[in-house]
Amino acid sequence: MVVCAFVSVSNAALAQVAEEETPTPVGTDGEAADAAETEGEATDAAAAEGAEGAEGAEGDAEAAPPEHQEPHAAPLASTADGAMPTEEELGGDEEEDAVDCARCTALGTFPPAGTGKPWWEWIRMRTGETFGGDLRGVHDGNLVIKSDEVDELTLNFAWVWEFYFPEPVTVITIDHAAHSGPAEMLDNENVIIHTAGGDVTVPKSNVLSINTGDGTELDNWYFKAGLGLNVASATVSQATLNEYIRITRDDEYTRLTLNHDLNFGRTEDAMGVETIAANNNWGLAKFDIFLTQLFYVTAANVTLGYDKLQNIGLRVTPGAGVGLHILDGGPDFDVELGGVYQYTQFDSVAMGADAETNGGGGMYRVYFDWNIVPAWLGLTLEHRGFIVYSDVAGASTEFSQSTFRSSAILDIDLWTYIDLDITATWDRVLEPAPLADGTVPQADTVTLVVGLSLEIGG
Repeated sequence: MVVCAFVSVSNAALAQVAEEETPTPVGTDGEAADAAETEGEATDAAAAEGAEGAEGAEGDAEAAPPEHQEPHAAPLASTADGAMPTEEELGGDEEEDAVDCARCTALGTFPPAGTGKPWWEWIRMRTGETFGGDLRGVHDGNLVIKSDEVDELTLNFAWVWEFYFPEPVTVITIDHAAHSGPAEMLDNENVIIHTAGGDVTVPKSNVLSINTGDGTELDNWYFKAGLGLNVASATVSQATLNEYIRITRDDEYTRLTLNHDLNFGRTEDAMGVETIAANNNWGLAKFDIFLTQLFYVTAANVTLGYDKLQNIGLRVTPGAGVGLHILDGGPDFDVELGGVYQYTQFDSVAMGADAETNGGGGMYRVYFDWNIVPAWLGLTLEHRGFIVYSDVAGASTEFSQSTFRSSAILDIDLWTYIDLDITATWDRVLEPAPLADGTVPQADTVTLVVGLSLEIGG
């Protein structure tokens, strides 16, 4: 089945399409029939009259193009018998997709007129632009649609004026009620879901999300794994391996996040002396419960791992808190505050020094995710800190084991599931514990990684 994707076509453009498809000028019904017979199409004389009507309205459309027109402000024309075009009439050739969709619009059957219903999904914006394709869902104030023509397109749901989804979707409201079935909105105010038990009307302002299909479990999961490898050989040989995994399960009530980051690098000079340049391994498990569209509770937030270069042999930091999730149809923006407990086992200590420490404190996190160019370029920024009170002998402050981490990821979509990621990360321990030989590790660690990643879901 052909998926059509385009921006709404003006009457002038439709007239041009009609002229290109019909070399003989359309004047009478007989001439239109001759033109249709020459092209071998199933379009009848009434369709030619519809195209001619679109050509006649060209002057009015160009005279005052509405910047913010309300759809259906004027009645749509329709075919002679009011029937919707069949899938066979639209054809199965992708190269003719735009022409087929333009012809349907000229006939007044896209969007549907009267009681007829099309087989394809469509969306109309408040500016009058119309898009067709496969719905990917509505989440965080954004509607995502995908097609062969525009790949993946993200639209602000607040600016969506009308839509029609003939395939079953699941509409979730702000009070966490779920309604499944084909859905449509034709007045920018109410979403109508045709459920098995009858039609359900939900105000657009009460829609929390729309999921494709019947809301299967697989729709809730997101997976991304990246790998970077850098090998250089000169006076100083260097090899660095970077790996990360992101797994998220996100529904209307909860959000589970599982992350893993590994960095290992070594250098070897001309004398054969080997130096470890990076050696850290961190895991994160986080579970959020949404109370409203904006507020959520972080029931569990646990980090576990080590960083040998900062003298951390093992560190476990469990915590909990609250968060604010800002929904405005644009970038995702989260702010979190909470409390933590931290246990640290040092990798190397001097004789008589404490080999471990523990304490409690607070945490904060700021997260920003922005699709700079929808479908192929994204930016993710994150900063988090653990302000922990602990007693470490010889430290200049009781907060010496407080840690901070900032990261920036530029995501470039290369192919359907393959991305090119450029990642910069900064880690800081406020005051690292001295090693067994008395040296103090550097407080800051900065890494820059360029690598490929596999992305599924989202």
